[in-house]
Amino acid sequence: MSETNAPDRVQPMTLGVVGNQGSVHVRRWSEALAERGHTIVPMDLSGQGRSPAGRAAAFRDLRRTMTRVSKAGRGVVVVHGVQEGLMATGMRGIHPMVLHAWGWDVTTELPGLKARIRGRQLAGLFRAADATTATSQFLAEAVRRRFGVEATVVPFGIDMARFGPAPAHRRPGPVRIGFAKLSLTPTYGPDVLVDALGSLPSDSNFQVFIAGDGGLRLTLEERVATLGLADRVNFVGVLPHADIPAFIADLDIFVMPSRTEAWGVAAAEASASGVPVVATRVGGIPEVVTDGETGILVPPENPEQLAAALALLIADSQLRARLGAAGRRKIEAEFRWEDCVERMERVYAGVTSKRRGARAARP
Repeated sequence: MSETNAPDRVQPMTLGVVGNQGSVHVRRWSEALAERGHTIVPMDLSGQGRSPAGRAAAFRDLRRTMTRVSKAGRGVVVVHGVQEGLMATGMRGIHPMVLHAWGWDVTTELPGLKARIRGRQLAGLFRAADATTATSQFLAEAVRRRFGVEATVVPFGIDMARFGPAPAHRRPGPVRIGFAKLSLTPTYGPDVLVDALGSLPSDSNFQVFIAGDGGLRLTLEERVATLGLADRVNFVGVLPHADIPAFIADLDIFVMPSRTEAWGVAAAEASASGVPVVATRVGGIPEVVTDGETGILVPPENPEQLAAALALLIADSQLRARLGAAGRRKIEAEFRWEDCVERMERVYAGVTSKRRGARAARP
């Protein structure tokens, strides 16, 4: 039997993808689903204009496109990371709709009246959606606790062909430690990392590479200089997405000292690359990093324990190799990109089936 006619093959759907179309993750989902035969209708949430009139006009256009997709024979509107109150209120009534909780859209709870209003708007949207997904068990529990909605866990997934171990031979020299985020903000703990580096034994042989920009960069550079580590810490700026696999594969240790994290894509990418991870025990990170097996977990905002974990790995190349190899096996078993795409595809297929069944049951 051909693949096209296989009984478990999901029939082609029209997917209206609402989200920031400049996001790497939104593009990855769309491209992968298009490769599986589905029609993608992108609907961008960025650049809608700053004035209320401009935002309202942009939303009216968006609403018309969502309605058109929802009325297609096998159409589904899929929404990535909604936080805007107008969007949350205005999208109710669109069916079938699947919401993808990413983290910030669920876990961000600001004080004040506007935040409470936004929370009620989001709650209404989550409860009106036909299905919800979350990137981790941690985030699914947050959705359940805050909105009373059950979410199917579908991680972003890791492309094992893109992220893999470097060649077996490793250049002699210092142990290479890396950190990578788009923006160097307190959320991701680069300041904790720098303080930890200052606590390492003076005879430790290491070089650190910090990828990212903005936010705390100037402060971090000044702190590095104060600690006398300017010759050991390299700020490499924002890396193009295509360069991330090579950056990670060239490391001996990957560090993720986040104060909060919905899942931990970077940690999963490092493990897929055979690189041991030192990370904080927060949010969804423990679902990615198994303490003592694929990496080392430490409390957040604790430079001393972070330094102790780094010192242990710097001194023990065999431990690094063991944790790194176990990390790749874990990602291969639990977070393969192809498996995650299939899981997401079946969430969409499930809501189209329910809608067709409900229509058929009407008198």
